Parts: sequence; C-alpha cells; structure tokens
Amino acid sequence: MSRNKFLKITKYLRFDEKSTRTDRAGSDKFCMIRELWDKFIENSQACYRPNQHLTVDEQLLSSKNRCSFIQYIPSKPDKFGIKFWLIVEVVTKYILNGFPYLGKDSERSSNQLFGEYVVEKLVEPYKNKGYCVTCDNYFTSLSLVENLVKIKTTLIGTIRKNKRELQSLVKSKQKLHESLFFEDKKGCALTIYQGRPEKKGILLSSFHEKVTTIPNDEKKMSKIIDSYNKKKVGVDLVNSMTKTYSVKCKTRRWPVVVFFNLVNMAAINSWVLYKQCNNTRISRRLYLIGLAQEILAQSQAQETTPKTPTTPSRKRSASNNSELTPSSSKKVKVDERKKCQIRKCNQHKSNLT
Repeated sequence: MSRNKFLKITKYLRFDEKSTRTDRAGSDKFCMIRELWDKFIENSQACYRPNQHLTVDEQLLSSKNRCSFIQYIPSKPDKFGIKFWLIVEVVTKYILNGFPYLGKDSERSSNQLFGEYVVEKLVEPYKNKGYCVTCDNYFTSLSLVENLVKIKTTLIGTIRKNKRELQSLVKSKQKLHESLFFEDKKGCALTIYQGRPEKKGILLSSFHEKVTTIPNDEKKMSKIIDSYNKKKVGVDLVNSMTKTYSVKCKTRRWPVVVFFNLVNMAAINSWVLYKQCNNTRISRRLYLIGLAQEILAQSQAQETTPKTPTTPSRKRSASNNSELTPSSSKKVKVDERKKCQIRKCNQHKSNLT
C-alpha cells in the first residue's frame, strides 16, 4: 500500500467501542485493547499443547506514551514501558498465557504475595497436568511450592536469602568453598552453590526428589542448578526475538504499541506451529518473509478482482449538444507542446497545461 494509506489506517486504528469506553475504563485500565488481547491468549492456548517445562518471567514493552500504568525499571535497557507477565514453553518458545501489570489487583488477597499470585494465575489453564515451572527469585517461595504441589505442578527457581523459611546457614555471610545440600520434609529440595567468591546461589526445587551432583563434574554442580540454567531462558528469548524482527513503528497511543507487540508474538507462535505441523526446520527470518509475501499476494488479488461496470448517466439534453461549437468539440493533441506560463523562463515549452 502507499505511504499515505498506511498513515491513514494507523491514524484511525481502534480496538474497542468508543461509546462505552468511559464505563469500562473505571474497572479496567486495559479496556482499549482487552478484547483483542484475550482473543490472542485464547487462540494460543487452543492451538498448541506444550511440553513439560514452562518458564515465567516479565516483559517490559518499551513505551513512553501517555499511560496510567507505565513502569520504570532502571535495571532494564529500555527503563520505561508497559510490563507484561508471560508464561512460555522452554523448548519452542511458544507464548501460552500472559496479562499486563495494571497496579493493585482486587482479585489478589491481602495475605498473598504478588509473585505467588502471578504464577498461580498464569499456570491456572495447565493445572493438574504435571507441568514444571521455572522462575526467578521474585516469584519463588516455600508457600508457592506448597500451593503448586496441590495442583500437581512442580517448580524450580532461585530464592532470596532473606526469606523466613530458609535455614540460618543459608542466611550466613560466610564464604562457602563447596556446595551445601539440604532436603526439606515438605516435598522440595534446597541447594546452595558457591559459583563466585562474592556470590552464592540458592535454589529451591520440588521437581527433584533429592539433591545430587552431575557425575564427573569438577565444579560439583547439582542437577537442580543445571536444570535451572537450561530452562530459564524462555521469556528472555521471546523478548529478544520480538526486538530482532518487529513491526513496531512510531506512535503516540499505547494501544497501538500493544497491538504491534501482539503481532510480533503472534508471528512467533505461528512460526512454532508451522514447524510442528509440517515437521520441518525453517529460520524465523525466512518464515516471516514468506508470510509477508503471502499476505501481500492475497491483498493484491482482492484489489485486482473485476468490478461490475456501471452505466454512465446520460443527463445531457439535445439542446446542450447543439450548443457545442465546432471549435470546442476539437480534441487537443496530447503531443502538442505549450509555452510555460512563467514568462521569465526563456519561453520553455511543456506538455502540461
């Protein structure tokens, strides 16, 4: 399409009914694109059955537009943006569920940690199916492990050393020269690994029954740490892929920014489905090029469809035809050149009138 047509479409692009927006905005800040987001999540869950391992993390969608729930995270490269909580399959990086962070949520109880609430809400469509969730120390806690075990879901994640349920040896600041292993009676295992002289990693797992080391490993790394390192990259890779090949363009409206992010995530999910259905391997770049060419061919086919000819209206009367003089009925030759209207151009001639 032409540039002007594209700008006109983006100018009038809307995703909800404007007449009822005021009533819905009082209870839902995300109402301007809520219907489209829920439809995307519903279709993503209906079209794919994930593998055993899933990962939960946050996505900061870069944006400085006028929005009531814009977040500032100085540790992120973009710093300003809209935060989303996502759950992704580890192997294929397929996006299964997600929702935006809009501030205080009325559905969460006062005695429940926000990290626990996020994980339980994302895992809800896949409960009682034996999945394993991997997350970082913002979400992990012993109470979360107990709640997930009730719905037949396991968890692997790092845990902060200031948690009350940890033992006193974990909270100590003394440097450890080797791994220390603990096994809890509540169906989970805790391990500490001194990876660096100034830092030690603490991991909690209900997926592993016992803490065992990898055989023939000089660093004496446990299987819990090895599993965490391999299964914690889902959401981070999705963020990288959406930035590498993106349809995002400049806009001042945050619903359009979220829509561009939806298109990027839908392209990732469709790429995964294409590989699974056709049992083939294709790079995401070649797939997106082929997808764009196919969409372009469909739009061109619709524009070139023959339209029904319309009969011209004949309102000209016989008297009007008789008034035409022979001089006016003469056709001007296309090749006839005329002088330019500006007299100071040395009488240059042109085909334009």
